[in-house]
Amino acid sequence: MWSTECQRTVDLPAEDLWETWIKVLSGEIELPQGDRYEPREPVGPGASITMTPEGQDSIEITVIRWEPPHVQADRVSYGGVELTFTHSFMPAQTQGKSVVTTRLDIDGPGADDVGPTIGPGIAEDFPQAIDSLVEAARVDM
Repeated sequence: MWSTECQRTVDLPAEDLWETWIKVLSGEIELPQGDRYEPREPVGPGASITMTPEGQDSIEITVIRWEPPHVQADRVSYGGVELTFTHSFMPAQTQGKSVVTTRLDIDGPGADDVGPTIGPGIAEDFPQAIDSLVEAARVDM
C-alpha cells in the first residue's frame, strides 16, 4: 500500500466544513480549479458519483465511508489498483478550530510500485483543494 495526506488546522467548525464538502460532492458548488462532481443518486453510503478532475476524463467513484459530520471516503479502481480518497473534518483542541485532512491510499497488487509513480501527481493539488474548500465554507456561512 502507498499513502499520502495533506492536513491543515483551520478556524472553522468541522460541521461547517462538512456541510460545504457535501455541497461539493452533490454538485451544488464547484471549487475553483477543483474536481467536478455529479452524483447519480443522493450522496451517502454506497452512492455512485461521476467525478471529473479539471482537464481530465470523468471517472466513477463510490462512497465507501460515511460518518457525518467528520469522515467521507470514496474509492475508484484505476490501472489494477484501488485509490481511496478520505476527507476528514475533526474538531481541534482549540475551540472553533478544525483539522482538515485529505488522504490518498493506493492499494492492490503492484501498489508499492504504482503508488510512487502516480500518487504524487494525484495528491499535488490537495493543499489547494483544502484551501478552496475552507474559503467556500467561509463564504457559505
